[in-house]
Amino acid sequence: MSGLNNVPRIHALPRELADQIAAGEVVERPASVVKELLENAIDARADHIRIDLERGGITRIRITDNGHGIHPDDLRQTLDRHSTSKLSEGGALQRVQTLGFRGEALGAIASVSRMTIQSSCDDSGQGLEMQCSGSSIEYVMPVAHRAGTTVEVRTLFFNTPARRKFLRTEWTEYQHVQYVIRQIALSHFSTGFHVTHNGRKVMTYPAVSADYARRVAAIAGQEFIHKARPLDYSAAAFHLWGWLGDPAIARNQSDRQYLYLNGRAIRDKHLNHAIRVGYADRIYPGRYPCYVLFLEMDPALADINVHPAKHEVRFAHTRDVHDFIHAAVADTLTAGRVPEPAVAGDGSHSAKVAQEINTVEVRESGGPLPATGSLQTQPAQIRAVLQGRFLIFEDAQATILFDLQAARMTLARQALAQVRAGHRVVQKPLLLPVSREYPRSMLDKLEDRLDMLAVIGVDVVRQAPDSIMLRQLPAFLEFADAAGLFDDLVAALDRSAACDDDIDEIVLGHVNDRQGSLTHEDLCRIIDAIMQTEYTGARTPPVYRRLSADDLLALLGGR
Repeated sequence: MSGLNNVPRIHALPRELADQIAAGEVVERPASVVKELLENAIDARADHIRIDLERGGITRIRITDNGHGIHPDDLRQTLDRHSTSKLSEGGALQRVQTLGFRGEALGAIASVSRMTIQSSCDDSGQGLEMQCSGSSIEYVMPVAHRAGTTVEVRTLFFNTPARRKFLRTEWTEYQHVQYVIRQIALSHFSTGFHVTHNGRKVMTYPAVSADYARRVAAIAGQEFIHKARPLDYSAAAFHLWGWLGDPAIARNQSDRQYLYLNGRAIRDKHLNHAIRVGYADRIYPGRYPCYVLFLEMDPALADINVHPAKHEVRFAHTRDVHDFIHAAVADTLTAGRVPEPAVAGDGSHSAKVAQEINTVEVRESGGPLPATGSLQTQPAQIRAVLQGRFLIFEDAQATILFDLQAARMTLARQALAQVRAGHRVVQKPLLLPVSREYPRSMLDKLEDRLDMLAVIGVDVVRQAPDSIMLRQLPAFLEFADAAGLFDDLVAALDRSAACDDDIDEIVLGHVNDRQGSLTHEDLCRIIDAIMQTEYTGARTPPVYRRLSADDLLALLGGR
C-alpha cells in the first residue's frame, strides 16, 4: 500500500487558473475580445456601437453600445462561467438564434485583463460600474451612464506573460481587429459602427435600412460591388442571397470572402468548396473568388456549438447544403453572362470565329510556331486569342486551344518545385525596385525570416531601420505585380505560423497577375516549354486540348 503515496491525486483546479485556461479557448488576441463584445452588443439589440482602440487593442479596447443593458442584480454574475441571458433550457441549444450563448465571454476576458463594465437599463442616466482584475471583482458602484453598456478592457494578458509574448506587432493586431469589425458590420446592416484607433477616427459605417449595397461597397470595395452579380436563390429549406464577385476580380488571397449562416460569420470547408466549384474554370488556380453571401436555414439543421469561438458549424445534411450552394453560384454566374450578338453571314466557322475573338497582340510578324513533338510534325500557325487567355492556333490535324494562364501556372509550379529541391533559381532584377516602410519593431522580427524568400529567388533587403526593398524576383514570376506580391509576402511573414507552403501559395497566386504584351518569341517559348513538360499538376486545368470546328463554336457560344 506504500505505493499509493506516490500516486498523483485528482483535485479541482483553482478558479483563477481554470478561468485562464478557459480564456485560451475564447481569447486568442485583441480581435477575439472585440468579436465577443460586439456580438454581445448586437444581441442586446444595439443600433449604434462605438469601438475605441489603443495600440491595436493590446493596451485598450473600449466598446460602447445603446442596447438594453445589464440588469443591476445580474452585473456580478456576468463573470461566472456559463452564465447567459440567451438560453434557458436544453432544447433552446438546438435553435440558437443569437450570436452569443455559451456564457463564457466576459468571464474569460476578465480573467486575462483589467476590465470595467458600466451599464444601465433605462434612460434615467443612472447605472452601475464594476471593475475587476484577473476575475477578481475590485468594486461595484453607482455611475452616470446612458441606456446601454460600456466594456473597457485594458492591458490584455497582463497576468499571463507567456501568452502576451505571442501577440504580434500593433499594426498586425490592428489589422485583425479591423477584419473582425468589417466582418460583423457586413452582416448587421441596421447597426451603425464608429471606430477610433489611438484617438483618430478610422472607420464609420452608418446604419442602413434598405440600401445594403452601400454597406457592402464601404467594406468590400467599390470595385467589388460595381462588378458583383446579385444572388437570390431558394430551394427546399435553404435560402442564399448576397453578391458574387466577378471572376475578373479574383484575388491572391481569401480576404474578400464573407460567408454567413443566419447572420453569423462561419468558416466551413464544405461550403467554401461548393462556392469554388460553382466558379468552375472561371478563375484560374491560385486565385480566390470574392463574395458576400448569406445562407438562411432552420437553426435546428445546423449545430453551431462545435467550437468555443463559434466559427465552425456542423450541418445535419452537409451534402444537401453543398449541392444547393454549388447550384446557386453556378446558375447565377451562368445567368449573369451577357448574351453574344448573333453573327451575320453564312454561319461559316471562319466568320463566327472572326466575330468572337480579338487578334493576338504581337510586336513582330506572327509566323508559324516551331514544331514540337508533343503536338505535331508540322509547324502551327497562331490564329487569335480568346478572352485574353486562350490562344488559338492550328496545325495540320486540328484546331488547338491553348490556356496561357494554365501554362504559366504549370511552368511556375515546376520551377518552384525544382527550387525547393535544391536547383539553382534564375532571378530577374526589377527595373524599378519596390520599397516599403514598416514599424522598426516589426522589421526587427521579420529580418531573420527574409531567408524564407531568398530560397525561392525573391530578393528582399533591409535598406533602413524602418524600410525594406524588393530588388529581384525569380524568372517564373516575370508577369507578377511586384508591389502586390511584396505586400502579400510581408503580411505572410508577419504571421507567426508562416511556413514554406504559405509562401508558395502566395507566389503561385501572383503568377498570372499581368497578361503583358507578348511577343511572338514569348508565345513560342511558353508553348514549347509546356509541350515538352509532362502534365501532372492535379490542381491545374489541362493546358491545351484539340478542338474540332464544332467544339470551338460550342466554346465561343457559351462564353
